[in-house]
Amino acid sequence: MKIQEAAVRTGLTKKAIHFYINEGLIQPIKLENNYHDFSEDDIEKLLFIAKLRHIGLSIKDINEMLLYPNLTNFFLHRHVNELKEQVNLLTSQLSDMQYMIEQLPPLATPTDLKNKSSKERIREEQNIVDSLFPANNARMVAILFWGSFLKVEASEYRKYLWNRISTELEYLANDNVNLMSRLLYSLSAEQIDLGCKDKYIFDTSIINMNPSEICELVVKQMQIMIHDTKQQAYWKLLYTNVLIPLFELYSSEANNLMKEYNPTYGDYYNKLKNACEDVSHNTKYQTVCEELNSVLGTSFCVDRYDGCELLMLVSFSKSIFMKLDLDICKELLCKAV
Repeated sequence: MKIQEAAVRTGLTKKAIHFYINEGLIQPIKLENNYHDFSEDDIEKLLFIAKLRHIGLSIKDINEMLLYPNLTNFFLHRHVNELKEQVNLLTSQLSDMQYMIEQLPPLATPTDLKNKSSKERIREEQNIVDSLFPANNARMVAILFWGSFLKVEASEYRKYLWNRISTELEYLANDNVNLMSRLLYSLSAEQIDLGCKDKYIFDTSIINMNPSEICELVVKQMQIMIHDTKQQAYWKLLYTNVLIPLFELYSSEANNLMKEYNPTYGDYYNKLKNACEDVSHNTKYQTVCEELNSVLGTSFCVDRYDGCELLMLVSFSKSIFMKLDLDICKELLCKAV
């Protein structure tokens, strides 16, 4: 179909459609007469683009979403976060302006305004937006944390379980969940995609291993941590605000719900947990455990959090947190203090 019909079908202007073509969002067939021939797939894509533009997504975000369709949740959650920050800033500015206006005399001059500052009022900053629109950061963290096990057949019961998992995670560590989300949103789509793929390959390999092979893997990952100073730096930096909440997550109701959501995750978790316990209690591996305690100091104890520190350490080199820029990570953590 010609561009005129495409415009009627989508409600977009011809100028907008040409813009999306030039931006590479759609690639309709180009005829010999230099006109474009739009297919039904092109129409569907244009309607999809229009919907995303309506909610404020940038052309860059839409391009990335089309390039990394499995990260749709990431793009939407990140955009919600950006919108909330904008609205919170505007709300704060309006509140400060209202306070200043209330303090001015009827015939105010710039001099009066100069002498009145919002700093005169000491008040707690209230996040009005989050009270109206509950945060979804916990849902995004859960998606990335358990991403290897989320590809299952949809059902109403699984939807119910997923909502409970997100709620449990939000309740578990609200401030730390928000920090984790800020760290994750600092990553590019390419980094997120690569991190998810690395973790998926690692997790699925464990599912297919026998107990002795998993024990060997646990010891191997411990030795890697002992000799990898970069990995040690990330572990120590993230330990308090990110890793401890995740250790607690393993012992939470959310983890049990996840086992129910996908029984394969339950098998994976039990296999890895048992292997970690076998290694930590085997005198054969006492030396490597002591070396690990030595290099990580107070940021590691093999018996703490019911052994979940070692469980987390096994997959840490493949975790999405290793994709973070260390300096950006330090900056965001400092702001959180």
